[in-house]
Amino acid sequence: MKWKAWALIVLVGAAILAALLVPGEREISGEREPSYLGHRLSWWVEEYGHSYPGERDPKVVEALSKIGTNAIPFLFTWMRSTYDIKSSEGELRAARARAAAGVFSVLGTNARPAIPELGRMVNEPTNYFDYDLATVALCGIGNEGLPALAAALANPKTPDRTGLVWRMSLSFHTNPAVVPVFAKCLQDTDNKLREQVALALGSMVLAPEVAVPALADCLKDAPPPPLRRRLFRTLAAFGPQGRAAIPVLVTRLNDPDLEARTDATNALQRIAPEVLTNSPAPQPVPL
Repeated sequence: MKWKAWALIVLVGAAILAALLVPGEREISGEREPSYLGHRLSWWVEEYGHSYPGERDPKVVEALSKIGTNAIPFLFTWMRSTYDIKSSEGELRAARARAAAGVFSVLGTNARPAIPELGRMVNEPTNYFDYDLATVALCGIGNEGLPALAAALANPKTPDRTGLVWRMSLSFHTNPAVVPVFAKCLQDTDNKLREQVALALGSMVLAPEVAVPALADCLKDAPPPPLRRRLFRTLAAFGPQGRAAIPVLVTRLNDPDLEARTDATNALQRIAPEVLTNSPAPQPVPL
C-alpha cells in the first residue's frame, strides 16, 4: 500500500508543478507573473472582468495600476490564448481574454510600449477575436492608440469597420481628437461606413470646425438618399455651429427625395432659420 501512497503523492506533485508552469498562467519565458497585495495578476484581471465600466472596484484598479507595464506580456498571452468556446474552460479563457484587453484602459498611456503589437493585431489580424480585443485595448489606451485605429479604418480589408466606428465613438465620446479620424472616413467609398461615421459625429457634436466642413463636403458628391438623410440630421445636431454647411444645405432644399428634403429643411431651421425666409427659391438638384 505504501507504494500506492507514494505514487499518489508523485502524481499530485506533478500536477501542481505542471499548473505552475502552464504558459500564460504563472510564468512567461522565465518571467514570473507579477503580484500585488498577495494576489497574482491573473486574479486581479479576473476581478476586473467581473465588473462593469463605472462600477470598477478602486482596489482592483489600484492593483492593476501598481503592477503597470509588467502586466503587458501576460495580457498579450491571455488575449491570444487558444480555446474552444463551447467548453467551460474555453468560456473562462475567453472571459479572461476580454478582461485582459480591458485592462489596457487602466494602464492608459503607460501601455505605450504595447501599441506597435496591438497595431499589428488590428491591421494584420490572424482571426477576428484577436482583432476585436486589440481594438478594445487601443481604445482603452486613448489618443496614442488613434493612429493604429485610423489605419484600420482606412483599410477596406479591415473586418467590420462600421463596428469599429461605433466602438470608437463610445470610447472617445467626449474626446475631439477622434473627429479628424472620422472626418477622413467621410471621404471613403463605403457608404455604410460613411453613414455610421455621420451617426457617430451627430451623437458626439465635437470639433465643429472640423466635422461640419467634412460633412458638407460629403454632401457635394451626391451620396445616396439614406446617407444624405443621415448627413442632414447630423448637421442639424450641430445647430448654430453648423453654419459652414449653409451653402450646400440651401442647394438641397429641393432634394428629389422627400424625406431628405425635409431633413435638409429641418437642418437649416436648427442652424440658421433666417435663411429659410431670406433665401431665393431653391433650384432642383441632381440625384
